[in-house]
Amino acid sequence: MLKFVAWMPNNSIPEFECRDPQINRYYKEQLQTDIDVRACKAFFLFQDDNVVGFFTLLPHSIKNTNNHGVRKREHKGMGKWLSGVLLGHFAISNEFCGQKHSSGLKYSKILMFYALDSFECIVRNFCGVALLLNPINESVRDKFYIKEYGNLFKKYPTDDDYMYALTDYVLAVLK
Repeated sequence: MLKFVAWMPNNSIPEFECRDPQINRYYKEQLQTDIDVRACKAFFLFQDDNVVGFFTLLPHSIKNTNNHGVRKREHKGMGKWLSGVLLGHFAISNEFCGQKHSSGLKYSKILMFYALDSFECIVRNFCGVALLLNPINESVRDKFYIKEYGNLFKKYPTDDDYMYALTDYVLAVLK
């Protein structure tokens, strides 16, 4: 049975390992501290007692002067920043990577649905123009976010690899 949990400060995080060494290092060395000091909100998906995956959400802004839409908003007093919620870490455990749930959906799709739904709850109580993400590398960007979610996430026109999904688009997907 699937269970989705928003992790609370001072609760010990469960064992977890995925295919990406950077995420594993963050998970083991920093995630517990980030949760405890409320630097991010962490969410876990369990299949019975096994961790399927996790993601983090936190407030974030991207500065950009190259985007025409941002420059138009500057004239309306909105500034040069795109403010939103960052999908900071998104990972599926080794055991569930590439696997499908009995519903026929990949576990990564199920976890992303929960991420989008959690984002919706946050922007309804907070604010944010977009769901932001910064994939670890081009392979993750191309093979996961672009291939799996095509039109939802777009490359943000900056020098780094940020991607975004406008809040209105995310809310439309959830309807």
